[in-house]
Amino acid sequence: MKIYFKEDKLPEITETLMKSGLTQRGFAKTIGVSGPYISQIFTGNRNPGPAIAKKICDSLKYKFDDIFFIQSGYKSEHNKSA
Repeated sequence: MKIYFKEDKLPEITETLMKSGLTQRGFAKTIGVSGPYISQIFTGNRNPGPAIAKKICDSLKYKFDDIFFIQSGYKSEHNKSA
């Protein structure tokens, strides 16, 4: 399973950061991760783990389901021919 940002929420999250006076790098420092890592999460090139996703939500005052979704990597029809 992986955690993904809801793409339609990214502009809202960026605006929230700006209104808080934070850059992505400053925000990253606030939650204890590197600037490049948070940038990769925001661009969809990396997925946050549960702990980082929670820190993002807590710091920005969002509920998890408002900005993230979880996608299962399981195939329900796996090995159907066996």
